[in-house]
Amino acid sequence: MKTVLHILLLAVNIIVVAALLLAAFAGYVNPTISIIPSLLGLGFEWIVLVNILMCIVWLLTSKRHYVFISGLALLITIIPIKRTFNLTTHHNEEITQNHRIKVLTYNTLRLGKRKPAERNDVLQYIKNNQADIVFLQEYEESYNNKFLQQEAIMQALNAYPYHYTQFRINDKSRRFGVAIFSKYKLYNFKNIDFESTYNGAFSCDALAEDDILHLVCVHLESNQLTGKELDQPVEDAKNNSSDVTVSTKNIIDKMRKAYALRSIQADIIAKEVSQSNHKTILCGDFNDVPVSYTYNKISKHLTDAFAEAGPRGFGHTFKRKWLHVRIDYILHSNNMKAYNLHVDKNEGSDHFPVSCILAWD
Repeated sequence: MKTVLHILLLAVNIIVVAALLLAAFAGYVNPTISIIPSLLGLGFEWIVLVNILMCIVWLLTSKRHYVFISGLALLITIIPIKRTFNLTTHHNEEITQNHRIKVLTYNTLRLGKRKPAERNDVLQYIKNNQADIVFLQEYEESYNNKFLQQEAIMQALNAYPYHYTQFRINDKSRRFGVAIFSKYKLYNFKNIDFESTYNGAFSCDALAEDDILHLVCVHLESNQLTGKELDQPVEDAKNNSSDVTVSTKNIIDKMRKAYALRSIQADIIAKEVSQSNHKTILCGDFNDVPVSYTYNKISKHLTDAFAEAGPRGFGHTFKRKWLHVRIDYILHSNNMKAYNLHVDKNEGSDHFPVSCILAWD
């Protein structure tokens, strides 16, 4: 029986190690070639935990030397692990550079669902955060005076005299897109064109602290999965329904389309970053995790502020049902340094706002 058990454990171990390696290096596999690494990347945190568990299990058996299987795999994937889970906190570091600004990025869920300004958790949070430059995704203005209109937004955010919005939807009832609000002068605006009816990106320059900063605000292709769709396979499995295959396939099909579009969008954003000679700050909602092709492509020549200055832990910025992930980012050029990154909870959106100090000489 022991021999059979060891063989079964070994087979399971090989499978979870293979899953770990595929997920960890999903960033190097374009999802248009294969979506499997990208899908495994969504569960990367859990796959790491299972491999740690396998190490513990082997240590409790007579085949302790098999611990090297998952142990070696974890060592090989240490960089993706550190990118996903911050092992140390950096909040006590002293800022030594001469120049500094505070940056905030926030997917606002239609600007707090367009609630009136005085009752709008998103607007109140932005005001209280007192960032110097604010990057917003799912920014929305209503043409209906029953909802949040531009005048009320500008009055609430009057600490920011400079702003620009790229509207992806502009119909009879609303305007929707991505925006930057800034205490510093903004100029040299450029809409970054890619295929999407809902998501968008743009760049501009800011004159801050006697220096020019290149700003890029992005909201990449959404998976467009509802809470009901995420719950359906679980419900089908509980009910022993054969529909579980159909509901799971529907989710994968939606994600396959989104991954394909994001891979193209990521290439376009990466090209935009490479063309700038100025200090660069790129913020936004990637709709993808830190081991993804999207993240790897965009962050190739930038530094992730979370890995550099974030709190200990996963730093999840989006939670819906069983899906808890970090998909909202502050990235910056290597001649800047990040300090005191915070991921705050706020009831106004299904995303959490992310802010930090960026400093440079």
